Amino acid sequence: MSQLLNDLRALDALFAPGASRWTQGRFARDERGEPVSALSEKAVCWCLDGGARKVANGALSDRYSRLCDALTVATPRGASDYVLWQDQPGRKFHQVKALIARAIADEEGRVGQ
Repeated sequence: MSQLLNDLRALDALFAPGASRWTQGRFARDERGEPVSALSEKAVCWCLDGGARKVANGALSDRYSRLCDALTVATPRGASDYVLWQDQPGRKFHQVKALIARAIADEEGRVGQ
């Protein structure tokens, strides 16, 4: 299994409890809805990019870069990038989960899982 596949599955698990674990417009929020760092112990929900930062333990790693690349490839056509796509008004949690599922499926196909 690849590190990327592990990280994508960890990202999926981060959001598994449901829509309450997802936010828009900020990397992460605390239980009061206030913005916090994606790596903060107070964070209770994350945007897609904030979740990637949490899984990769920051934005300055190859793991984070590979997660970003995988999410970008899985982003629906016509969207400039996954960050702007997920922050669009009206975006639904199930659509974000579907994007993660596409990224996982792509990586599973690449590594033969």
